[in-house]
Amino acid sequence: MSKYSVITRFFHFFLSEYFTDALRITLTVVVPVVMAFSLGYSREAITIGLGALMISLTDSAGSILQKSRISLISVPLFFLLSYITASVWYMPVVTGVWLTLVVFGCSMLTAYGNRFYLLGSAAIIFMIFVLGFKPNDPIAFSFEVLAGATWYYLVSLLQSRLFPFKSVRHSIAECIFATAGFLRVKALFYDVNTPIDEAQKQLLARHLKVNEKQEQLRSIILREPRAMNEGDIKGKMLLRASVSVIDLYEEITAVHYDYVQVRGVFRVSGVLELVNRIIELMSAELFRLGYAVNSGADIQLQESYNEELDLMSQRLQYIIERETPDNALLLKKLQMNVSGVSEHIEAIRSALMKEEDKWPDETQIEYDHFVSNEMPGAALLTNISVNSPVFRFSLRLTLACVLGYILSLFLPLGNYSYWILLTIVIIMRPSFQHTVRRNKERLGGSLLGIGAGLILLYILPGQSVQLITAIFFLLAFFACNRINYQVSVIFITIMVILCLNIYTGSDASFILERLVDTLIGCGIAFAAAYVFPVWESGRISFFMAEVLKANIVYLEKLLFELSGKPAQPTSYKLSRKDAYVSLANLSTAFNGMLSEPRRFSGRQKNVFQFQILNQMLTSVLSSLFSVLRAGEAFSGSVPGKAAVTEAIDALKSGLSLVRNDHHSLTGNPDVRGEKSDWLVGICREIHLHCAEFSE
Repeated sequence: MSKYSVITRFFHFFLSEYFTDALRITLTVVVPVVMAFSLGYSREAITIGLGALMISLTDSAGSILQKSRISLISVPLFFLLSYITASVWYMPVVTGVWLTLVVFGCSMLTAYGNRFYLLGSAAIIFMIFVLGFKPNDPIAFSFEVLAGATWYYLVSLLQSRLFPFKSVRHSIAECIFATAGFLRVKALFYDVNTPIDEAQKQLLARHLKVNEKQEQLRSIILREPRAMNEGDIKGKMLLRASVSVIDLYEEITAVHYDYVQVRGVFRVSGVLELVNRIIELMSAELFRLGYAVNSGADIQLQESYNEELDLMSQRLQYIIERETPDNALLLKKLQMNVSGVSEHIEAIRSALMKEEDKWPDETQIEYDHFVSNEMPGAALLTNISVNSPVFRFSLRLTLACVLGYILSLFLPLGNYSYWILLTIVIIMRPSFQHTVRRNKERLGGSLLGIGAGLILLYILPGQSVQLITAIFFLLAFFACNRINYQVSVIFITIMVILCLNIYTGSDASFILERLVDTLIGCGIAFAAAYVFPVWESGRISFFMAEVLKANIVYLEKLLFELSGKPAQPTSYKLSRKDAYVSLANLSTAFNGMLSEPRRFSGRQKNVFQFQILNQMLTSVLSSLFSVLRAGEAFSGSVPGKAAVTEAIDALKSGLSLVRNDHHSLTGNPDVRGEKSDWLVGICREIHLHCAEFSE
């Protein structure tokens, strides 16, 4: 990474939503605390600050409608939790029952998606803090919490009202960055020093990232009323930019060839280096656009980019004119793909520069089909089952918290034993993989934070300086919490150490207590991960089946195109989205399976190759749709209806095998050659891997 790149990323971090939100949250928490302290209300200041701090954990990126909805649920919920918990904390048995109900009920909110998972986790963490505070006046305490929580969301909603597209712009920038990273990995296929298997592995990882950012973008922009209003020019601009970014990914995916053949044929001609440089150049331009969107800067034309791209395109054309007919045909296809990617980048730039005359017509797209209801009424009821991963997670977390609470009652753990419960709730995640990773990050971050905190206590001169330093570390915690959890743990640990040192009058014995409580909490969380587990290895066949079903539908859309009955834009884009999402879900499950104690020891490679083949299949399909939309220039590379039907039959046969409905498919797979051979050959390969998996 160049020095310029590091400086650029560092600079744009401070203009991004990560930092600006962190600054807003920190000021929203600190300002009322300082004001109350200055007026002599020290106890009230702490409680109001607690309410604002805890409610901030429920405030994730989203439209003003999403934020309004979550505020109307979380503020009354926190008020109710604070009052009841403050009323029963001195009765251990009653508190244990209340803790059980709250932990199980709030963790079941995971059934409604990530936004409500954050709400449930924040509510549990808040309740644990109330147990640690041990308030004497439940009514006063709960109303002070209500004041802090209400103040926080008033500021948050005011910001959303004043800057309605802030989260949208950030999501577009994140999607552009992820797509640029995916494009950069594509360049590795033209680097003879990078093994193709390694490039494919990186491509799958990048696909996961792109899918995550695309889903986040859809969730935000398609729920933003101004973006969906054709009369709002700024909203329309951001919607067009979002569509162009997502379509760009399809165009990049379509750039797929037999890279063993490509490397062998063009190793000494200079084509590989030239194409690698073109891809790197377009990736850099995407990063530049992403930084501009993220910072809110005006989009400027980059003459040097256009000049260099034109020069390299001319060099590629020069090589094409001097190649053999077969090689020239392959290079022309590559040239068309590169041109398509460049046009989509230009479409993104045109949308962001409000050049309406260059915007594509998207009026036929029914956008409401691309985003699901965030809170379907039946979601909770359908997850009350021992087969539900959400239900099992809720049971697991509840048992772990009850055990942690019992230990805090009977072991001499000091004044801050509630840290055990905090550690358990913060670490435990619905999946085994994420729980283990969080455990390591929490433990490592706490140890590093304690070490750094001790050094700061030694070198910082007085309590005033320590308090100011603690505020800066709180800001750093919020800034990094959505980017790097372990780094954020380091910052929050330092902040807690500095604040408690001031609160206890420089009695540093609490540091050892924090370490012990963290170790106990980590131990309980790790052991609980084996209770009612949901092993991804047991669900891998389900995700494989979902991939096959999505690709069958995608192939059927291609068959309609070849039959002269082109699919509606909404239908086609939905099938494309489902193919990408299902593959991302399979990759997530496979990565989780690798961290589990029980594995498909003989099937890991088989599942990995299954992913690679389906990645290739979606690339070929994207390429074929691109060729069909471009006209008849390369009609010889488009398969006939019989070949597509054969490919569909191969996938259906593989689907039956994955579902344990065995029947055979004869034929010798061959994944090299023209597009039609690629298509049928890849589908036959997928079928054979399904057969090996089901044995």
